[in-house]
Amino acid sequence: MGSQIEVTREIMKIANSVSGEGIQLIVGLRNKVYELLKFRPYNDDSKEHEHRIRWKRTAHQILNEGYVYQEKACTDIIIVFLGLANARNFETKFVKVSNNQSVHSIAEIKIDDEWFIYDVANSDSVPFKGQFIENVPVNGWTLWKKGRDAWELGLSNHADIKKIK
Repeated sequence: MGSQIEVTREIMKIANSVSGEGIQLIVGLRNKVYELLKFRPYNDDSKEHEHRIRWKRTAHQILNEGYVYQEKACTDIIIVFLGLANARNFETKFVKVSNNQSVHSIAEIKIDDEWFIYDVANSDSVPFKGQFIENVPVNGWTLWKKGRDAWELGLSNHADIKKIK
């Protein structure tokens, strides 16, 4: 299996359309993700389809298909963001976290030799200095695993959620 965040020509073109440097550029890339993706409702009618595509798509596929599911979009949003950030030569990590009730995907990104945590799936969040460390909660979330993308963490279908919970 390849990488979900492979930088394609399309991803490079989109990433290069965003101006700025450092945190300003990172926030601009996040805003571009929200500009390009539509949020479909997650409900009884869409649940089966969301389960079929969860953790299966690459950044390129997500952008081409143009949608994510509300309340189930964190991994897809992070994957697209990481693809764009990698296209701009940022070092990144895909971070899977959990709390007592749910799981979530968050990005870590290196800006000017310092690591930042960025909850890109929260549309009004801002990057802040730090990294997730085992057994050290951050904003109520505890690290499960981190790596290049969901596939590297062994997440490739909906049933894999049992690995985290």
